[in-house]
Amino acid sequence: MNKLEIKPICSIHKKSIEQINNGKAIWECPETKCNGGYIGLNNKLISDIWMSYWDDEDSLSEFKASLGSKDYIFETPFDILIDSISREKNIDKIESLIRKKRNELISEEDENIKKKINSLNKANERSENIKKLLPEKPCLSCGVIPDISGGCNC
Repeated sequence: MNKLEIKPICSIHKKSIEQINNGKAIWECPETKCNGGYIGLNNKLISDIWMSYWDDEDSLSEFKASLGSKDYIFETPFDILIDSISREKNIDKIESLIRKKRNELISEEDENIKKKINSLNKANERSENIKKLLPEKPCLSCGVIPDISGGCNC
């Protein structure tokens, strides 16, 4: 079973878009006004992923039962979930890996936000500096405010 066969998808259109914000994932159908219902991770999907890696029928019921108390897992980005399940068989260890990776993801998101804010601040600062260079008073001859080089219509 490959990743695309077990990914959360719309029941009608058989596709989805994963959006990650603050370390949490949500899935939406890319088709506008879709009435396909809930798209996301559920017990069956997570258990199928787990079985594709571990193929252990004896431990499956215990794994499924323990999923009910792990709400955190159901909003995990898909790649993080796949990676965590492929590394660990035990649900508590899987959850620990997921928490670690989601915290790293949140840190990356925060860093990217800081970079965007800094770049916007620099742009605003440049804009303010350019405004300071521009003359504020219009030319006495033609009435046009001169450009940065001092030129006007005369």
